[in-house]
Amino acid sequence: MLGHRGARDVYSENTLPGFKHALEMGLQRIECDVHLTSDKQIVVIHDFTLERTTNGKGRVDTITYEDLSKLDAGNGTKVPLLEELLTLLLQYPKRILHIEIKDIEAGIPALLMVQRMGALEQVLFISFHHPILQTVS
Repeated sequence: MLGHRGARDVYSENTLPGFKHALEMGLQRIECDVHLTSDKQIVVIHDFTLERTTNGKGRVDTITYEDLSKLDAGNGTKVPLLEELLTLLLQYPKRILHIEIKDIEAGIPALLMVQRMGALEQVLFISFHHPILQTVS
């Protein structure tokens, strides 16, 4: 079983409370999506745009993380940094995180962060775009 974007039936998708709930429920795998903000911070959000999952407007890549962190991603939570999700994941050593890469600009920085944090054994990169997978591998 995999917690797709966390525990979306209980918490807002791609939020730390949702991921934590999925892990506490015993799910062995969780999945997230990542994008870069305009100041090159790797954030956990599904869409290229903000409207569906936050109270903001516009593209993720046109807003700074400082401004993005002020938005509500549901029930008072914020859009998390990938680093925050990896910190949570590392508290559950046998669990696996699938990171979906939608554009190459986020792929390499995400891979480097996973390496830097020592989480390679717990992360799988996924994408629907073959060139992205070739680059990340």
